[in-house]
Amino acid sequence: VIRLSGTVEKKQGSVIFVNDGSGTARVSVPAELLPDAKTIKKGEAVSLQGVVVQNSSGPTVVPRSKEDLSLSITS
Repeated sequence: VIRLSGTVEKKQGSVIFVNDGSGTARVSVPAELLPDAKTIKKGEAVSLQGVVVQNSSGPTVVPRSKEDLSLSITS
């Protein structure tokens, strides 16, 4: 499990890109968690956790449950 805090650089459907100051992480939000992620906007500061998986787009953080997607939004 990885913990990540940073600023949302962009959103593409169910994927958000979070910059933690050392680079940008790709976060893929599972469909069952999408209602919780819809409030996230570009430029907001977020904190989340999830597992890292390797897919065709490269390393991706995937929250496993609603608790993993406990977002700390501080715009």
